[in-house]
Amino acid sequence: MSSAKTIAKSTGLLFSTEIFDKLLSFLLVIVITRYLGSIGFGKYSFIFAFISFAAILSNLGLTLYIFREIAKDLTFYYDPGVFTNITGLYFIKIPSFDTIQLFSLLTILNSQFMNSVFKTLFSTLHMSGGYLRINGSFIKRLPLPKKLPAFLSQLGKILQLLSQLRYKLISKDSEFVRNIEFEKFIIKYYKEINTYHEFFNNLANSLVKLLFLDDFYLESNINYNILRDLLDLKNDLFKIPYKFFIPQFNIRNYKVYSLNELNSIIIEINKLYNQLCNNTDLLNQVDNIIKNNFN
Repeated sequence: MSSAKTIAKSTGLLFSTEIFDKLLSFLLVIVITRYLGSIGFGKYSFIFAFISFAAILSNLGLTLYIFREIAKDLTFYYDPGVFTNITGLYFIKIPSFDTIQLFSLLTILNSQFMNSVFKTLFSTLHMSGGYLRINGSFIKRLPLPKKLPAFLSQLGKILQLLSQLRYKLISKDSEFVRNIEFEKFIIKYYKEINTYHEFFNNLANSLVKLLFLDDFYLESNINYNILRDLLDLKNDLFKIPYKFFIPQFNIRNYKVYSLNELNSIIIEINKLYNQLCNNTDLLNQVDNIIKNNFN
C-alpha cells in the first residue's frame, strides 16, 4: 500500500473514531436527560464537573510521566507533582514506583528501541507528516523489561537535566538567558552540554537495547560485557536533585536550581563522561550495539 493510501486510511480511521465518540456522547446526554429530567440532569452535570475538577487536583503533588497526545516520537517527561492536566498532554501515575524506578523507566520509554517498538505495534495509526496518535491504552501494551536498572535511572536524570538546559539555552527570549549570571553559565558550558547530551543519549539507547535483547546477543555469541556491568550497578553514582531553572510558580514542589548547584552537577557529569569516554572497549560496544540491526 502506498504511503498516501496509508495516510488516508489512518486519517479516515481516526476521523471516524472521533465522530463515533462525539455521536455516542451526544446520544448519552439525550438518554440521561430524558431519564433524570431537567433538574436531575443539572445535578448530574454539577457532580460530573466537580469530579473532573477533583481528578485534576488529585495529580498535584504526585510524581507523574507527561507525554503528548500527538507527536512524531515517544517523548516522556518526569513531573514531581507540579503540573495538572492540559489539553494535548497525558499523565501516567505509578504510585508503587520509587524515584529510581521512575527515572529508569523514563529512560526506557524515551529510548530509540521503545520508539521503534511503538511505531511497529501502532503503525496503522500514523498520521500525515509522520505524526503519531499516542494515548495511555497504547502505552500499557508496550513490553517492559524484567528489571529497572539503577544506572538507567542515573542516565534518565542526567538526560532530563541536559535536555532542559539545551532547551533553555536555545530559547533566546527566555528569562534564563536574559539573566547575566546564567549568560556566563551558557558561555562556559554550551558546547559541553550538547556533547554530554549526545554521548549519554547514545549510551542510554545502547543499554536499553541490551536490556531487552541480551539473551539474543548471548545466544549469538555477542558479549557486551562492559555495558552489562553498567546495568548491574546498584546505586546512583552521584545525586541530581530534581528542580527547575526559573522561579515561575510559588508552590511547594516547584524548586529552583542555584547556579552553584548547576555548576556542581555539570562538574559531576563531566567526571562521569571522561571516565566512560576513556574506556575504548565501552565506546566500541556502544557503537556496535547501536549499529547492529540484525541484518
